[in-house]
Amino acid sequence: MSIIRKLKAFKIKLEDRNLNCTMNKKALNIIDSEFKGLEKVMDKYSNPINIFEIAAILLYAGIKVNNESITLDESRSIIVLSEGKLLDSIFEATKNAVIATGGLKTNLLYKYLKNKEGVK
Repeated sequence: MSIIRKLKAFKIKLEDRNLNCTMNKKALNIIDSEFKGLEKVMDKYSNPINIFEIAAILLYAGIKVNNESITLDESRSIIVLSEGKLLDSIFEATKNAVIATGGLKTNLLYKYLKNKEGVK
């Protein structure tokens, strides 16, 4: 018997279009191929000031699963325009994807979620 976790996409409503972000194995593979892996992204941008860049990369990969034409610059703009409101959604979705695919938690992702949940 195997357990299959269904990962939910979340929608981003923009003035000119709607985008779906799906964090799953395919999104993690995009991060692997274009950014040398999730661990590398987290290590490279581990300074808390760069949390928006990490979120933009994760959002880019999740949207690219459904929309090949998305660019990293567009994802950066979406993150900035959201004023941080997408951070929780994108990090929670990434955590769920990592867990569902049997991967390990990355330090910064774990720290972010741990601090968000108030766990010490």
